[in-house]
Amino acid sequence: HITMIGMFLYKILKKIYLPNETVIPLAILTLILYAKMTDAGISTNRAVLMLAISLFGKLIGRTYDLITAMCLSGSITLLQMPLQIVNSGFLLSYGAVFAIAVVYPVLHDIFLSEEKEKMKLQRKTSILNLDFISFRKKDIKEKQEGKRKKAVRQVIFKLLDGILLSFSINLVTTPVLLYFYFDLPIYSILLNLCILPFLSLLLGIGILAGCIGMFSIPLGTFLGGSIYMILRIYEMLCNIFLQLPCSIITVGRPDKISFILYYGGLLLFLVCYSCYQKKWTIIFCLCMLSVFYHPNPSNLT
Repeated sequence: HITMIGMFLYKILKKIYLPNETVIPLAILTLILYAKMTDAGISTNRAVLMLAISLFGKLIGRTYDLITAMCLSGSITLLQMPLQIVNSGFLLSYGAVFAIAVVYPVLHDIFLSEEKEKMKLQRKTSILNLDFISFRKKDIKEKQEGKRKKAVRQVIFKLLDGILLSFSINLVTTPVLLYFYFDLPIYSILLNLCILPFLSLLLGIGILAGCIGMFSIPLGTFLGGSIYMILRIYEMLCNIFLQLPCSIITVGRPDKISFILYYGGLLLFLVCYSCYQKKWTIIFCLCMLSVFYHPNPSNLT
């Protein structure tokens, strides 16, 4: 959402035909001020630094690479505050980006690449056959049914893609969550699917309410009511998921050996897939889950 703000500002300034040498420093300065206004949390700083790297790349004519930007922004943060390396926010934020950049593409290739190729093939076939479609009632009906099926397939594909993205992030960040908070939220993937679609709307209304509120407090307050309703829906959803059976499982803090085995297994999985690209390598993911199983030695544990 930092990217949404930064790129929106960049495109608006470009529309009035300002050169990159003027637009990019203004966009970066605005992002820095926005970060300061929001108390400059670790996730915000990471997003601002990564977007600033992307915009600076445009300025010097270089392409943007997610992993490079992640490593560079992390290095800048640690040079300023070395102890952030043991901060939960730092580890979760950069772990999530690592999951999106490295783990998610592999899992997407394993589970959804064939479906994506089928959808592309169907799209090409439908384009090629447009000139040969007759306008009989039967053909029109078949065409409409085909469009409905295609729309349903696309919705299912996007839903599965969202689940896979959330699962990838959980795969990387779960040990960190257990280390700092000791609990495992079972339904977090499903909850994210319910919450994430509203975040862009929430951000947009919030900025709009803030801008309009400078000129008309009643109108700004009215828009603020929409923000309140979205946040109430968030709270309601969280409470609903908390009421589900086994919503949170207290696992405890894993020992250091478990961390080494888990992340070693994840690295082995990624290396094996990049070398062999066999679907059976997914078994490493299942094996990693067993690392956190420890039978209770007594009833008091």
